[in-house]
Amino acid sequence: MADLKTDDRFNRADTIKELESKIVRKLDTRVMPLVLIIYLACSLDKVNIGNAAIAGLTTDLNLHGVQLNTALSVFFIPYILVELPSNLVMKMFRSGRWLGFLGFSWGLVMTLSGLTQTYTGLIVVRLMLGLFEGGLSPGIFFYLSCLYKRHELQLRIAMLVSTGSFSGLLSGLLASSIIKLDGVRNLSGWRWIFILEGIATVIIGILIAVVLPNDVGAAWFLSDEERRYATWRLKQEQSGTSETKDTNADSEEGEVFEWKEVKRGILDIQTWLTGLAIFGVGLNLFSFIFSLPTIIAGFGYTGSQAQLYTVPPYALAAFFIIIASALSDRLKLRGPVVLVATPLTIIGYTMAIVGNNNMAQYIGCCLLAIGPYISSPCILTVLANNSSGYYKRATATAVQITFTGLSGAIAPFLYTSDQKPRYIRGHLISLGFAIFTWIFMAANVLYCIRENKARSEGRRAGNVEKYKALRDAGLTRAPIGDRHPSFNFTL
Repeated sequence: MADLKTDDRFNRADTIKELESKIVRKLDTRVMPLVLIIYLACSLDKVNIGNAAIAGLTTDLNLHGVQLNTALSVFFIPYILVELPSNLVMKMFRSGRWLGFLGFSWGLVMTLSGLTQTYTGLIVVRLMLGLFEGGLSPGIFFYLSCLYKRHELQLRIAMLVSTGSFSGLLSGLLASSIIKLDGVRNLSGWRWIFILEGIATVIIGILIAVVLPNDVGAAWFLSDEERRYATWRLKQEQSGTSETKDTNADSEEGEVFEWKEVKRGILDIQTWLTGLAIFGVGLNLFSFIFSLPTIIAGFGYTGSQAQLYTVPPYALAAFFIIIASALSDRLKLRGPVVLVATPLTIIGYTMAIVGNNNMAQYIGCCLLAIGPYISSPCILTVLANNSSGYYKRATATAVQITFTGLSGAIAPFLYTSDQKPRYIRGHLISLGFAIFTWIFMAANVLYCIRENKARSEGRRAGNVEKYKALRDAGLTRAPIGDRHPSFNFTL
């Protein structure tokens, strides 16, 4: 990329601004629609079991006790196990093809879920679904972090998460329409939910595999000049400096796999602080997603009416998540936004607990949706922003999302049928984990403030010599990345 630095055009602010604008616009119009579609399909397939449950699944399969909760939970066992390996092999199999393969496979499993006849069969298809779906979320988040600059990222991740909330809205609308097929070809309405949504995912998976580029250097929709500049601008972000120094001679683009980088990602304190924070958010999100239709049914609503009452909380969440994330990118702040949003979750659960009528409890449900949906992209983005080095970031983001999978495995048991109709115990536990999220996010913000202060005072200058010693000894070829003293952490 030396020619970019010596070319006078790339020293002109107007040329840089024009190129930046073109590249981001093309990424937004060519890549983002594809990943939004596949993420929407993933989210629909994840939440539609809740709609199927109140459309007859539990009756037809003779589920009782906590069997439905168990079916929801086992999904996350393979989901958790494949997240890190999936991120590590993306580069080998090419990102677009790998994500498309995952989409095609889980869509096929979802379609076959509509033919399930027993509780055991339901458990098997949920395990298979988790196996293929587990790599998608960490894969997409990591993929986007390889395309966009650090403070362009959250709005795009927010679009994904809002797509997840939109899936809850859309799932209710689709379910209320699809269940009208009840009896067609002697299949129950809930079976058609799985079959039709699964077939759509299969088609989308094939499209993703064919069209999605591996990285900006291989983006078919960018000109040669745009590809060169897009690669160059990301390289500058990897070291946190506008100069390509000897310490960063090897960029992420050509980085080869090293176990040392995997270890760095796992042991990074921010991986654990943000991981524990996202664990709390995940419990709030998944318990909400899985249980909202049941909670609404507890208000006395049934059938299509119950499905439609699940729509407003998701619509509000989708609106606020975009507003908050656009502001977060503009201010270059992540953690402080979480510290402001999480109290909304706390207020929502409090209203759901103490509310003495359906309206107060329903307003609480709307509020408790807004907080975690705002917080989720902030927490996901801050770790990606603060991790530089391809395999280090691939590892850190995958481990972080593993905490989300763990929360998903626990969440279905927070709201059990014996708590009808108020679900006080589930609300109290969820309230506790909202507070848990706030504490660990505050800890991460304080850590970043302290570390940035140390770097600005020159107390991390020795990182360069330590890194050079490793390179000279042949112990690493990975870029210095976030170890560089000029790399400032996003709060």
